[in-house]
Order: sequence, then C-alpha cells, then structure tokens
Amino acid sequence: MTLRQCLKNLEPKNKNMAKKRERPPRAAEWMLSRLRNSAEDYSLLGDMEEEYGRILAKASRSHADSWYWKQIGISFVPFLRNSICWNVGMLKNYIKIAFRNFKRQSGYSLITLSGLALGIACCLLIVLYIRYELSYDRFHTDADRLYRIVMDATIGPTTITVPITNNPLSPTLVRDFPEVIASTRIRKISKVLVMYGDNQFYESGALFADGSIFDVLSFPFIKGEAIHALDRSSTVVLTESLAAKYFGGTDPIGKVLRLDSASDFEVTGVIKDVPRNSHIDFDMLVSFESLLADQPYARDDWISAHNFTYLRLRDNAEPRELEAKFPAMIEKYMSQSLKALGGSVSYSLQPVTDIRLHSKLQFEFSPNGNIHYIYLFTAIALFILGIACINFMNLATARSTKQAREVGIRKVTGALRRDLIRQFLGESTFYSLLALIISLALVQMALPVIRSMSGIDLHIGTTELAWLFPLLIGLVLFTGVAAGSYPAFFLSAYQPFQVLQGSWKTGYKSPRFRHILVVLQFVVSIALIIGTWVIRNQIQYMKSEDLGFTKEQVLVSQVDNLNVLLDIETLKGRLRQVPGVIEVAGADAVPGQGPMATTVGVIPEGFTQEQGFLMKAIRADEDYIAALGMELVAGRNFSEELTTDKQGVFLLNEAAAQQFGWDAPVGRTIKIQGLGQGGGRGSRDRDCQEFSLRFFEGRNRTDLYRRRNGRT
Repeated sequence: MTLRQCLKNLEPKNKNMAKKRERPPRAAEWMLSRLRNSAEDYSLLGDMEEEYGRILAKASRSHADSWYWKQIGISFVPFLRNSICWNVGMLKNYIKIAFRNFKRQSGYSLITLSGLALGIACCLLIVLYIRYELSYDRFHTDADRLYRIVMDATIGPTTITVPITNNPLSPTLVRDFPEVIASTRIRKISKVLVMYGDNQFYESGALFADGSIFDVLSFPFIKGEAIHALDRSSTVVLTESLAAKYFGGTDPIGKVLRLDSASDFEVTGVIKDVPRNSHIDFDMLVSFESLLADQPYARDDWISAHNFTYLRLRDNAEPRELEAKFPAMIEKYMSQSLKALGGSVSYSLQPVTDIRLHSKLQFEFSPNGNIHYIYLFTAIALFILGIACINFMNLATARSTKQAREVGIRKVTGALRRDLIRQFLGESTFYSLLALIISLALVQMALPVIRSMSGIDLHIGTTELAWLFPLLIGLVLFTGVAAGSYPAFFLSAYQPFQVLQGSWKTGYKSPRFRHILVVLQFVVSIALIIGTWVIRNQIQYMKSEDLGFTKEQVLVSQVDNLNVLLDIETLKGRLRQVPGVIEVAGADAVPGQGPMATTVGVIPEGFTQEQGFLMKAIRADEDYIAALGMELVAGRNFSEELTTDKQGVFLLNEAAAQQFGWDAPVGRTIKIQGLGQGGGRGSRDRDCQEFSLRFFEGRNRTDLYRRRNGRT
C-alpha cells in the first residue's frame, strides 16, 4: 500500500466528520493560552482540543463550545492564582538575584548606581526648570483667550515693534468690538514713596491699572471685592505681603496710604501674592483713574504710548479676524495725527502664554526667556540620560564573562530566552528604581542651591506630584529598558554548549555595537564639556570686559523727592563731604540700562522729518563724565561756568555720529523730539527743540559712553 493510499484511508468518510474535527472557538482558545503558564507549554491546549473533538463527535457543536467555555470558567480562578503565584515567585527570584549581585559586586553596583543617579538627577532638575518656564501665565482662567496688544510703529526710516499702546485703545476695544469681553491698561511706576503712620518705604513694585484688570487676569482676592476695587480715583489694591508689611495682622480695607507725600489713597482690596511664573510682577495696583484725574488731556491722546494693554476674547472669537478690523479703527481715530507726524501704526494680538518664551520686543514688562533655551535644555537632558544609559550598557556587557555560565546553566535547566531577557530587564529596572530614589535625594539637596543662584522658584511639592509621579514611573521604565535592553539581548543570546565548553566568545569577535556606544558616549560628553567651557568663558567675559566706564566703587541711588531734586547741588555738596567720596554726579539713567533712558526722535542736520531716528538719551550734569571715568574723543565736557550749557548742548557717541554720516560732528545741530527743556523723564513737552552740538564722545554699547582701551 502506498503512502497516498494510507493518507486517503485516514481522511474522514464524509463531510460531517470533517466538520466535527474543527478546532474550538478561537476566542476561548486564545483566553486559555493566556491563562496557562510557561511550564504547561502547549500540552494543556492539546488535551483540551482533543477532549473538545470527542464531545464534538458525539454531540452538536454548540454543546462542545459550551463545554469548552465552562471549563475555562471553572478553571479561571485557579489558573489566575497559579499564574500570579508563578510570576510573583519569579519576580522574588529576580529581586533576590539582583540583591545578591549587588552585594557580590559592590564596586560595579556603586559605579552603575552613581552614574544612573547623577544622570537622572540632572534630568529631573532640567525637567523642573522646563516645566517652570512652560507654566508662565497659565494660572490665569482661560489663559488661551488672553492676549496683549503689540504696536508696530514707523517714523521715517525707523520701525519699532513694542508691547506698549496709548490710553484710549483699551476702552475703544471693548466699545467697538463685540469679540472683546474685557480689556485693561497697565502702566509701570518707577518708584513711589508709601507712608502709613511711622512706616515709610520706597516701593518699586507699583502699577497703574484699570479696575477691569481682574476681569482679564486672574489675581484672587483675599479681602475686598474685585468688581469695584479700582473703579474710583485714589484707590489701591495691595498684595498679601505688602499689606502685612504696613498693617500687620489688622484689616487693611478702608485704611489710607499716602503716596509720594502728596495724595491719600484708600485700600480697597488685598490679593494673593503674584505667582513667580507671571511675566507681570507687582506689589501694589493704583487705580488708572488716579492718573487720568491728574492728566485729563491724556484720556483721548492717541499718539503717546505708555501702557500695556491686555484683553480677553470670547470663546468663539478668532484673533486673526479681530486683527483684520484694526486698520479701520486706526483710520478712524489716528489718521490725522499720523499724517501730521509722517508715520504709520498697526496693531496685532500676542497670546499671553507666549510672552515669556516667544516675545523679544523692546520695552518688555520684565526680562523674558527664550524657547530656544528650552529646546537646548531638553536636548541636554536627553544627552545626559543617554550617557547614563550607555554607561550602564557598557558596564553590564563588560562583566558578561561572569554571567555567561549563569546563562548557560539556566538554559540547560530549561530557561527560555524570553525568561532571561525578562530577568535582565528586571534587574536593570531595579537598578533604575534605586538610582531614582538616590536622585530624588540629590535633587532635594540641590534645589536650595539652585534657587539661591538663579532666583527661580523650583521645588517639589504636592502640586508637582500630580505630573511628576507619572513622569518618574515612566522615567524608571524608560531608563531600565533603555539601559538594560542591549545587555539583556546580548547575554540571552549565548548558546549553552558554547558557554559550557568555554568557546562562547567565538560568536562575538567583533563587538561593534559596544564600540559605537563608547564612541558616542565620549562624543556627547566632550560636547557638553566644551559647551560648558564656552558658556563659562562668555560669563567671565561679560563680567570682566571693559564697558567704557568705571562700574567698580560706584554707588547709584535713585532720588524721587522733588524738593531734593530742585536743590540737587546742595545734596551733591553734602555727599562730597562724606569721607571716601571722590566724585558726585547727577543723571536720570544708569549706563547700560536702556529701558531707564528716554527714547527720543532725532532729526540730524541735513536730514528731513521723514529721515529721523529713534535714539536713547540720558540727561546728565557736568560731573557725570568724571564720576564714571569716561573718556572724551573730541570736544569738551559740560561747563557750569557757561550759561549756554544749561540747555541746548549734548554729548554724542561715535556710533551715532557714524550713523548720521558725520566725519566732523562738532558744531553740527540736531532736532530732538520728546526731550523737554526742564524736568526729568516722562516730560509732557513733546515740541521739537534745536541744540548745538559742541562735542561728541566715543562709541560704546549705550549712547553716552565708550570703550577706554584706545579703540575707536
């Protein structure tokens, strides 16, 4: 009888028998395969399928299916219990082996743990910093619907983009555009003298603000009501810290503070301290109506720009559609004034949540960060974590000779490769968990130092745990799998007969992957070291480079008392009598602090109105050059003996002279717009005045000083 005839005799006699030999339900068979443990292998599936076939041969298919499902239901709890016990037993075994390896190879374990712990600690610190930077201004309610107005202005050849606007814009937005729910104006106050009883302090954290600020920005009230807190003139709202400073534990509502020894202001509310992750920082809000009451002409002034304007849009409002309506508003309210000045203005909306990292405008409310720094720190965190993982891989494969026999014996006794992979990945995850615990302790010790050095409020509190705990779990798993993947697959690939015969190395004569990891580790490490060295040198350069004036042994004090300013020479004379004082000078700004200087429109001799420039100007007396150790290139200093020097003369730096194209600038004239004859910064006199240029001085980073190293 041939083989074909034998197979034909084994075939079912009819189609009904073929049907009865069909397999059990696929879903039930899959569930049974999931419940069985590896020790039972496939024998259980075969026995169940054979019994299923016998029942199917005697009864209907539905009866056989119900029997199969019934057996799974009866066996589910024992199967599950056995599976859990088996897995827990294996886990205990893996942990026990990991502890034994840790004790037996303490040197290797300490090196591995220290590398992983330092890498994870650095990564966590960077993550905390990135999280802090990304959280700026997101504490406001509906922060995604808050915007700031940005103005693009062109005067002659000069174009500026600034976040400051004029007074009428904010109420006009609410009145003319239904998309705007609320809008508010904010204006900085340089410094104000606050008096209450015997307490007198200069406060630099004061702002003028509309009462609608609490409809736009979320600053929770502790005492008082937000709805009418700043509606009236001569009212103020204090932060919790400032209220405690002046009133202690008493209720400040209704109390009166005297500002600048001139006006009384009623305290109408106390709010919580402004969060650190806010680009707007203040201690006191003064009603904007107080400012308009003193300057009623400014209420409808569409040209002067001094305010920050914020607004809240409706849910369905589209910012781009609102921006498209701004040109018509500008034409309606500003066209005549802009034509007279020969300039143009446009407005755009900037999301409040983008200000911290994406805004690089002039006259920002406070110094901003940079989104590129976030990308850079993210890459650094990944590099450091990658170096730690690579270090773990290299150390694990370097000691593979000691684990080779263990792998061989386990395979001989029946261990599958997946079991070995699971063991090695579990061991690396165990090391990662220990490293995480150590890294958390390192982070807690490093946070106070980082806070004192950077001024950034980084901490791990209850609010941070909501997002930090899942991150830590993910970091442990990622680090454990990433660091242990190559050793696990590398070691589990050993063949038992090669290991036991001592010839296991023959399959691994060219460990190229390990070489690549070592090279990559050194490349990244050297790159980070070079980057650190460059940044250190840059910081050292910033600290030691000659700025063109003497900053050592120079004390700057701001004087806000009007009576003292009117008799400034007396003050200077008294200060000169102090032992150790060599020079005393007066000015309205400090070199290098650009925002403190006055921005003026300049029309040099030989230029037209349309060809003017915007420049920084500092008012200074005749002692300013000597007090700061500046050096003149040409001309002379101010002279108290010449009455013509009281007004109409100025100093010019080399950079400005070159921009004007003047090779011999002494004796030329310019027209300055925005610099009053008398008074300090912020003078309301905007008339153009002509000055005779007597001399000019050298080029530097600001408009009134130069380098002193002989270069021009």
